[in-house]
Amino acid sequence: LLVVRSGLFSDQFRPRMALKVGLQAVEEAEESGEADALARAYTKIDEAYQILGLRDEAVHEEKALEIFEELGDLSGILLLAINLGVQAYADGHWDYAISMYAKAQDVSKRSGNIAAEGAAAANLSELLISRGQLDEAETVLQEARRVLRGQQVIAFALFAETQLARLML
Repeated sequence: LLVVRSGLFSDQFRPRMALKVGLQAVEEAEESGEADALARAYTKIDEAYQILGLRDEAVHEEKALEIFEELGDLSGILLLAINLGVQAYADGHWDYAISMYAKAQDVSKRSGNIAAEGAAAANLSELLISRGQLDEAETVLQEARRVLRGQQVIAFALFAETQLARLML
């Protein structure tokens, strides 16, 4: 419940409260030995740190990913692989970002979540365009656009269209 509450504070753009409640959730999850709750609490405190502009403090999602992998929680792995990929891309750690996007695509396929597979592919295309790997980016992007349009994932379909515009430039 504390993780949900932290997420609600975050959604309300109240990151200080989200962080406070998220840290409480971490403490209680550690005391109770609830691995799933701990991983989810880690994601919430990192989200709050990022919103507050404290990116150097947001170091818990790697731990959360390890927990989700131990638990076999595909949705948790998927969410964190995409998040970590986006962060790594923004930080200039492009090889790591590619590995996270690949992990997200693999987990998406295994779980049957083709919309998430398309989102990961759109993110990958953004990176490939930035690297100047335009032919590879176009191949990845065409498939991502097709999937995202077909699944009616509007936000990511628009993101894919934006990447197509970058590619065309």
